[in-house]
Amino acid sequence: MNKNDHKPRYFVDLFAGCGGLSLGLEEAGWTPVFVNELNKDAMETYLLNRDAHYPWLRKFKAYDIKTELVQNESAIADLARGIRREHGVKAGELDLVVGGPPCQGFSGIGHRRSYSVHKKQLPSNHLYQDMAYVVSRLRPKMFLFENVRGLLNS
Repeated sequence: MNKNDHKPRYFVDLFAGCGGLSLGLEEAGWTPVFVNELNKDAMETYLLNRDAHYPWLRKFKAYDIKTELVQNESAIADLARGIRREHGVKAGELDLVVGGPPCQGFSGIGHRRSYSVHKKQLPSNHLYQDMAYVVSRLRPKMFLFENVRGLLNS
């Protein structure tokens, strides 16, 4: 058996909700090192379900990706240093960043937006750019971007 067969695989979950995608990854042997979720109730659910196995997530989290990570120039570097300190994961060694940024304005069904506001002006329709920024700065080996088909046509 190869020495690397049991090497932990680390991931960051952006726009995590209450943690369904993380749960699947955790069941497959992956370890979350950072979580982002704007909705405080969903974030608390995520954390409560992981306190016993991943207690570091209480400090390695962000609610608002834009103000806490993207617009704060030192935040991504601080996050990378924290992940290295806590888990020994160096820059470029993070295994995976996952996320499904909200994009209701691009959805083919259930547009959930006011037609008095054009979809290009909806703040949630630009969060994919924030995820791309985080991916570019953390430089994971892989990323998983879950979204709707309509985003490609815009």
